[in-house]
Amino acid sequence: MSLTAAFSNGGNSASFDDLCKNITLRMMNPSWRLPRPFSQPVVFRRQNQDFCLCRFRIIPKTRRHLRASPSPHPPRRFHTAANASMDNLYHPEVDVEYLEEYVPGGYHPTLIGDRFGSGRYTVVHKLGFGGYSSIWLARDQQRQRYVSLKILTARASSDSREGDVLEHLMKSDLAHVIPRLLDQFSFHGPNGHHRCLVGEPAGGSIAEAKEDSTNLMFPVDAARSIAAQLLLGLSYLHATGVCHGDLHLRNCLFRIPNFDGLSTAEL
Repeated sequence: MSLTAAFSNGGNSASFDDLCKNITLRMMNPSWRLPRPFSQPVVFRRQNQDFCLCRFRIIPKTRRHLRASPSPHPPRRFHTAANASMDNLYHPEVDVEYLEEYVPGGYHPTLIGDRFGSGRYTVVHKLGFGGYSSIWLARDQQRQRYVSLKILTARASSDSREGDVLEHLMKSDLAHVIPRLLDQFSFHGPNGHHRCLVGEPAGGSIAEAKEDSTNLMFPVDAARSIAAQLLLGLSYLHATGVCHGDLHLRNCLFRIPNFDGLSTAEL
């Protein structure tokens, strides 16, 4: 659902870009006695020096709390009339990677049904993405189980040591406190050479679970258990000489029950 509105500058000397910025701040301002920001700017169009049209996407009430915290993958570019033409002004309707990153050096174009690892892994669903990778749920045809495929961008694959670090961490008897690396391989695609890390599928992040909790807080016992497990994992990393460079609640995922017995249609 979207809302289109017209705004007049009222003869003030403010520039068009200043007017757009002011509109954005007012639409997102929680001081309107709303529990969460309820809209997001999509398009600004200059009609003349003192008048503009704006279109806003209305965020459903059930999802407004997700906007209380920054997106786990915030847009790198904010398109405005000042730096882009109307032909390429857009804001993704869902949290997805930018299509412009599907270029040489960027993401590998992946489709449901694609096979990787000499045909061993069949993609069945998309799990997410990051600034340097896309993550997919796949079926391991050799062991009849579900796995996650983390396909790094070609740019990141050239100097990534993530797979080597995970293999190093798995050499200890305490390796059960960290996600397991099941396999890793490389392949060549239209955008370059990509590294793929195969792991166990994980659930949602701690940040997502917290935002869905009553009053945006965990019960005390749950919070203590989560904190203890995080400290245990972090202590293991440090004991093996590894330092986590991007530790925050959106990068900490919950384990999920085994669902290897489900068909792809039942997922």
